[in-house]
Amino acid sequence: MFIRELKKACIEIGRVLKQGGIGIISDYKHAKEYKNNFEKLGMQTELIPASYLTTFPPLPIFENKKELNDTNVKRDISSNKPPTLGVKK
Repeated sequence: MFIRELKKACIEIGRVLKQGGIGIISDYKHAKEYKNNFEKLGMQTELIPASYLTTFPPLPIFENKKELNDTNVKRDISSNKPPTLGVKK
């Protein structure tokens, strides 16, 4: 159940981010699942390790970025289907 909701959240974050937009997630338990889902959506991802200098308690921070391009990439991350491209209106 949780994994399905996590995928829905990732799809929604990817949908609402503007081209070049950055989303930040801090989750001590599911950071890798977020990373995998955003990569499947075609977004750049970076996992920033936990540090006492950035958060307390130290939590890994996950940064994802929607790339700049002229098309919207839509992909069903629950399958291995290739992305479908649609021209942005």
